[in-house]
Amino acid sequence: ESQGILVVQVEQVDVSDFRGFSIQAPVFPVIALNSKDHPHGKIFTCLHEYCHLLLSSDGVCDLTEDDQLSSDDVRTEQFCNAFAGSVLVPRMELLSRPIVRRIGRQSAYSDEAIEELATTFRVSREVIVRRLLTCDLVPHDFYLRKRSEYLAQLQQQSEASDAGGFISFPMRVFRK
Repeated sequence: ESQGILVVQVEQVDVSDFRGFSIQAPVFPVIALNSKDHPHGKIFTCLHEYCHLLLSSDGVCDLTEDDQLSSDDVRTEQFCNAFAGSVLVPRMELLSRPIVRRIGRQSAYSDEAIEELATTFRVSREVIVRRLLTCDLVPHDFYLRKRSEYLAQLQQQSEASDAGGFISFPMRVFRK
């Protein structure tokens, strides 16, 4: 916001539909985040969308790199994901972590190791697995397998939160 970018949160949209979007505009460019997303997810998405604005490319992003996009769009999404990940988990910081030095390059990292790194950097497990991939510490198929697992868990959590509970009035006011 201090850079002249309007940052808002959108309500009543499932995280599986979108996590955020950006609109390039001359006066007030906009980054919109999904209010239902986890705080770590919102931070990643905000940086991802900020990268879109730096590239002067609007986008509705669900942070996927799927085959429904053109190759240019896929490259842009990959770059924006890499940008956000590198800001939150700098390469040298990741490589200097004792657990990474101990495990090194492997075909897989344990769930415990991923969770420890995610907690250390205060990011999601997916960001850690993505950074392990980017830093050539795990193979692409490991990343894809873990990402699929995390997406399934996110869907289950979303369905469970839709089934019950409510946000208190003070929390709703604070979010808005």
